Amino acid sequence: MGSRFCSRLHLQIFKWGPRGAPAFLYAAKKHQEYCEQPITGWMGHKAPFDFDKKYVASKRMTKFLSGTPPVLSMSMLDAALVSFEKIDVQQLREKSIQLTELFLSL
Repeated sequence: MGSRFCSRLHLQIFKWGPRGAPAFLYAAKKHQEYCEQPITGWMGHKAPFDFDKKYVASKRMTKFLSGTPPVLSMSMLDAALVSFEKIDVQQLREKSIQLTELFLSL
């Protein structure tokens, strides 16, 4: 039969670590056009890069995106991932085992 709707929200309640609320929202395709989002955002627009003056919501689930992409965070992540391009997966695995063994011996 399958799910028609599903949502999840996780709030960070600890005093350390990054703050935020990772979440997801799902609606079966046959319901997506009829779901409404009261908080509009640039990425939820039907054609966000047309820069229309009038907001027209997407008919897909993207209408629920209520903000802009985290450009600075994504550019930092992109730069950080460059350092992993030449890493051998086997070497990475060996190092992870060494660190785990060190941690367990403490």
